[in-house]
Amino acid sequence: MAQLLPSEGGQPTLLVALSPPSVEAGSTPPSANMPPSVEALATPLAVPNPPSLVAVETPPRVITASRLAGEPRQTTPARSSGVTLPLQPRPILFFPLVQNQFLVRASGGFGIGTTSPNTQLQVTDEINGNGNFLTSYVTLLENTSEGTSPDVLALKVGKKNPGSAANLIAFFGGDFDGDGNDDLIGEIQGDGAGGVEFTGSLTGGGGDYAEWLPRLRVEEKIEKGDIVGVTGGKVTKVIEDAHHIMVLTIRPIVLGNAPDKGEEHLYEKVAFLGQAPVKVRGIVKAGDFIMPSGLNDGVGIAISPDEMKPMHYAQIVGQAWESSEETGVRLVNTLVGLKSNHTGMGRLLTLLQEQQKEIKNLGTRLKKLEKIESKMVEFDRLKAKMAQLETAYQKIENIALRNGDVAESKTSR
Repeated sequence: MAQLLPSEGGQPTLLVALSPPSVEAGSTPPSANMPPSVEALATPLAVPNPPSLVAVETPPRVITASRLAGEPRQTTPARSSGVTLPLQPRPILFFPLVQNQFLVRASGGFGIGTTSPNTQLQVTDEINGNGNFLTSYVTLLENTSEGTSPDVLALKVGKKNPGSAANLIAFFGGDFDGDGNDDLIGEIQGDGAGGVEFTGSLTGGGGDYAEWLPRLRVEEKIEKGDIVGVTGGKVTKVIEDAHHIMVLTIRPIVLGNAPDKGEEHLYEKVAFLGQAPVKVRGIVKAGDFIMPSGLNDGVGIAISPDEMKPMHYAQIVGQAWESSEETGVRLVNTLVGLKSNHTGMGRLLTLLQEQQKEIKNLGTRLKKLEKIESKMVEFDRLKAKMAQLETAYQKIENIALRNGDVAESKTSR
């Protein structure tokens, strides 16, 4: 194990041990029970511009600067359980392997700020600061280039096209489940298709893309899972005249539009797209549409697609992806963001409603006209019949007149 430690001169020193150290820094290890493979060499470092690069081997062969130039080389014993350097309060400098390079061979890991690293390299500190400043972070990697491509960090695995078992970056929190181990809360891993994916592990991962939006009324209390109206980019539980109807996220996988530090309490996290738990009152069936209750209480209700009316579509929050027989209020996993309930859609639906009313009115008028037309057809039939009767009457009248003329002629004879 190897560890960088500060020294009195402000330069780094190196702690090297075969196992957890049992010799305090600055003390002289006893000469008894000394394995010959571990030696501390006090050869003076009489070199121009002493290098700040080190070469360490395990078992370590350590070169110290604890003696002045010209003094003889000296071997210092150490216990078999380990050796802690420096033995003197002077900084330790090591020769580089080549120019501008050094090699650390530490089978027990290399620790900075810790004497028991869990990995080949572990940097540990205890900081509780303002995230706006670099000094609040444990580690800094900086590329000072002012060119057009100042890359900073590269991560590589040996496997071609790694899948989800290959974690390029893993995120750990504290011991959530009480088993004595830190718990994995998220990872960036391979996707098996030539790319990467992000997933959360502790609670099943985030399910939606969300953004921070300010509250319309600062004092209003809004909770995760509440249905909110968005007016002018600000959120409130009052739905009337809202430009959008959305829901506050519980576990976003991506969170954008972050407010300035210290102003988070003025904002809420609003789900834009994906799966989000929504507060719903009453029985829900998977596939039902979720919309506001109308009470401005942040709670929704479920409506079956068969019962949807045109007025409902402009208020859809999302579509339920799970069922529940509970009659109270609880969270229901809901697909949000795949339909638009913005003002333009509302106007379109209003127009459709007006058109439907007009079509209904036209239908009523058409039925009346059809009745009138039917009567007109009957009138025309009667009129035609009357015309036929008039024609027949005229023929009879003509015959009668002719017959009358004949009879008169015979009488006159």
